[in-house]
Amino acid sequence: MQTKVIEKKQLKNYTNLNMSKKMEELIEKIIKKNIREELEKMGIKPTKKNMYTVAEAASYLGYEISYMYQLNTRKEISYYKPNGGKVYYNKTDLDAWLDGLKEKSKSEIISSIDNKLLYHHKLR
Repeated sequence: MQTKVIEKKQLKNYTNLNMSKKMEELIEKIIKKNIREELEKMGIKPTKKNMYTVAEAASYLGYEISYMYQLNTRKEISYYKPNGGKVYYNKTDLDAWLDGLKEKSKSEIISSIDNKLLYHHKLR
């Protein structure tokens, strides 16, 4: 008799656990769908692509398309132009370029100077 009660409790716990996992999965799907819809309303197309067109890169960086062309002309950003055609950007290059625009904090500047001094001291 007691074994049946324990089995029922375990089954109930298992069922509750299974239901909560299913609820979490459902909630996650709903949230992702809502985010996707909101991004589309704002004119942003979520993508997992590694290469972007000029328009996609501009959207990703938050710039105007014309500004992207200015960056290209001034050779301030890396881009690809296969066979002299359309311009494409690599997402990794865009991220690296953004990282290069970062203003360093005082501690980062001091650390960088310390590392350079140590390196030059070791060369002597």
